[in-house]
Amino acid sequence: GLPKCYPFGKFCTYAVEESINQGYTSIETFIKTLGDYIRMCDDLGVTPTLYSSYLHQTHDIVARNHKIKLAAEQETIFASRYSDFKPYKDDAYTVVAPENSSDLQKEGDTLNHCVASYIKRVVDNECLILFLRDVLSPLKSLVTLEIRKNSIVQARGLHNRAITEKERHALYRFAEKRGMTVRV
Repeated sequence: GLPKCYPFGKFCTYAVEESINQGYTSIETFIKTLGDYIRMCDDLGVTPTLYSSYLHQTHDIVARNHKIKLAAEQETIFASRYSDFKPYKDDAYTVVAPENSSDLQKEGDTLNHCVASYIKRVVDNECLILFLRDVLSPLKSLVTLEIRKNSIVQARGLHNRAITEKERHALYRFAEKRGMTVRV
């Protein structure tokens, strides 16, 4: 939804103009990035720059600072969210779960995106984060997946790139095997 800190008309103008000016492939991608940025600022107790002309850079700086250290109890809860998950594998790809919250931080650092900001959401049972990997390089970060209510709602690679057609087909195969839907 629309962040509370923006008047509707000014937000619409900003989103349309800056998504074009800043080179985003869609207004939706711009708004998702903006939403992630504002949530990270809220989590950190930082006042967001509401009309940044450099949203991608501003977002990335906050994402790097958004390192969450979980208490032992929270780490146990994080791990328990994946207790029923069984890795998936086909001829080209595998889907694996993080072993701990540090895996999300490593994924975010490796792919230069903000998945570390999702650690609290996993603990709070709002979503799960999974990793799509090349079957020949299962330890190498490739694509990060966000799962909500049995649906893949986000899939991002290096620098938040969109997924390739091959990766998209792999997601559909995985989703079909697991009785999930794909909304990316």
